[in-house]
Amino acid sequence: MTKYKGFEYAIHNETSYRNEVKTVKNEENLNMEIGTRLKSLRLEQDVKQNYLAKKCHCSVQLLSDIENGKANPTVKTLEKLLDVLGMELDIKVKIK
Repeated sequence: MTKYKGFEYAIHNETSYRNEVKTVKNEENLNMEIGTRLKSLRLEQDVKQNYLAKKCHCSVQLLSDIENGKANPTVKTLEKLLDVLGMELDIKVKIK
């Protein structure tokens, strides 16, 4: 079985990286990190959960679970959410 050293992700828009690349050690931490960042971006832009969920064709409960690190969303779902917020997601997996 392949062992993973960690995951790297960056959320950015076309002009700049919003934050430096973050490294996390496991999928659970990755979900929490991305969820926290997604919520922060949503609040910075004063976007309501109802609006974002509707635009992405997902439930408000799923969005809430993603933002709180309780859901394991697909990359496609994350891309939809971030697209509405004008951002992109890059994920890299580091193998030991």
